[in-house]
Amino acid sequence: MITVPHRHDLQETSCVNMEIEVFDRELHTMMKAVDNMKIIQANLSRNDFTLHGLHLNISGKGNMAELVGENVKETNGKKRRNPLHSVMLRQSKGSYSGRNQGKINK
Repeated sequence: MITVPHRHDLQETSCVNMEIEVFDRELHTMMKAVDNMKIIQANLSRNDFTLHGLHLNISGKGNMAELVGENVKETNGKKRRNPLHSVMLRQSKGSYSGRNQGKINK
Protein backbone atom coordinates (compact mmCIF):
# COMPACT_ATOMS: atom_id res chain seq x y z
CA MET A 1 0.00 0.00 0.00
CA ILE A 2 1.15 3.52 -0.73
CA THR A 3 -0.07 6.51 1.20
CA VAL A 4 -1.78 9.31 -0.69
CA PRO A 5 0.62 12.15 -1.47
CA HIS A 6 -0.13 15.77 -0.64
CA ARG A 7 -1.96 17.74 -3.35
CA HIS A 8 0.32 20.59 -4.39
CA ASP A 9 -2.32 22.20 -6.60
CA LEU A 10 -4.24 23.12 -3.42
CA GLN A 11 -3.33 25.03 -0.30
CA GLU A 12 -1.83 22.94 2.47
CA THR A 13 -4.83 23.72 4.68
CA SER A 14 -7.43 22.77 2.05
CA CYS A 15 -10.14 20.31 3.03
CA VAL A 16 -8.79 17.82 0.46
CA ASN A 17 -5.29 17.84 1.97
CA MET A 18 -6.79 17.51 5.46
CA GLU A 19 -8.79 14.47 4.30
CA ILE A 20 -5.63 13.00 2.78
CA GLU A 21 -3.94 13.25 6.19
CA VAL A 22 -6.92 11.60 7.89
CA PHE A 23 -6.99 8.82 5.29
CA ASP A 24 -3.24 8.17 5.65
CA ARG A 25 -3.58 7.93 9.46
CA GLU A 26 -6.51 5.51 9.14
CA LEU A 27 -4.56 3.44 6.61
CA HIS A 28 -1.65 3.12 9.05
CA THR A 29 -4.04 2.15 11.87
CA MET A 30 -5.83 -0.48 9.78
CA MET A 31 -2.63 -2.01 8.43
CA LYS A 32 -1.04 -2.47 11.88
CA ALA A 33 -2.98 -5.73 12.22
CA VAL A 34 -1.76 -7.07 8.87
CA ASP A 35 1.53 -8.93 8.65
CA ASN A 36 1.70 -9.35 4.89
CA MET A 37 1.22 -5.70 4.02
CA LYS A 38 3.67 -2.85 4.11
CA ILE A 39 2.80 0.81 3.82
CA ILE A 40 5.06 2.90 1.64
CA GLN A 41 5.13 6.51 2.79
CA ALA A 42 4.79 8.69 -0.32
CA ASN A 43 6.96 11.55 0.92
CA LEU A 44 7.47 13.39 -2.32
CA SER A 45 8.57 16.98 -2.67
CA ARG A 46 6.93 19.72 -4.72
CA ASN A 47 9.69 19.21 -7.31
CA ASP A 48 8.33 15.71 -8.00
CA PHE A 49 5.08 17.15 -9.42
CA THR A 50 4.12 18.95 -12.62
CA LEU A 51 3.76 22.72 -12.69
CA HIS A 52 0.09 22.60 -11.72
CA GLY A 53 0.97 20.34 -8.76
CA LEU A 54 -1.46 17.47 -9.19
CA HIS A 55 0.38 14.85 -11.26
CA LEU A 56 3.83 13.33 -10.86
CA ASN A 57 6.46 14.49 -13.33
CA ILE A 58 9.24 12.30 -14.74
CA SER A 59 11.48 12.59 -11.65
CA GLY A 60 8.48 12.05 -9.35
CA LYS A 61 7.56 8.86 -11.18
CA GLY A 62 11.18 7.72 -10.91
CA ASN A 63 11.27 8.47 -7.19
CA MET A 64 7.99 6.63 -6.64
CA ALA A 65 9.30 3.65 -8.63
CA GLU A 66 12.44 3.61 -6.45
CA LEU A 67 10.33 3.63 -3.27
CA VAL A 68 8.25 0.73 -4.52
CA GLY A 69 11.30 -1.17 -5.79
CA GLU A 70 13.16 -0.84 -2.48
CA ASN A 71 10.16 -2.12 -0.57
CA VAL A 72 9.63 -5.04 -2.94
CA LYS A 73 13.26 -6.08 -2.42
CA GLU A 74 12.82 -5.80 1.37
CA THR A 75 9.70 -7.95 1.53
CA ASN A 76 10.54 -10.46 -1.20
CA GLY A 77 10.86 -13.92 0.26
CA LYS A 78 9.71 -13.06 3.78
CA LYS A 79 7.10 -15.44 5.07
CA ARG A 80 4.21 -13.55 6.60
CA ARG A 81 1.13 -14.58 8.54
CA ASN A 82 -2.27 -12.95 9.15
CA PRO A 83 -3.35 -12.24 5.57
CA LEU A 84 -5.12 -9.01 4.70
CA HIS A 85 -8.45 -10.60 3.77
CA SER A 86 -8.84 -12.24 7.19
CA VAL A 87 -8.22 -8.90 8.94
CA MET A 88 -10.73 -7.14 6.70
CA LEU A 89 -13.31 -9.85 7.39
CA ARG A 90 -12.83 -9.54 11.14
CA GLN A 91 -13.18 -5.77 11.00
CA SER A 92 -16.35 -5.89 8.92
CA LYS A 93 -18.00 -8.77 10.81
CA GLY A 94 -21.31 -7.62 12.16
CA SER A 95 -21.38 -4.35 10.25
CA TYR A 96 -22.36 -5.97 6.95
CA SER A 97 -23.21 -9.59 6.43
CA GLY A 98 -24.22 -9.44 2.78
CA ARG A 99 -27.10 -11.81 3.48
CA ASN A 100 -30.55 -11.20 2.11
CA GLN A 101 -29.18 -8.26 0.19
CA GLY A 102 -31.85 -7.01 -2.20
CA LYS A 103 -34.43 -9.65 -1.15
CA ILE A 104 -37.84 -8.67 0.05
CA ASN A 105 -39.39 -10.78 2.77
CA LYS A 106 -43.13 -11.39 2.30
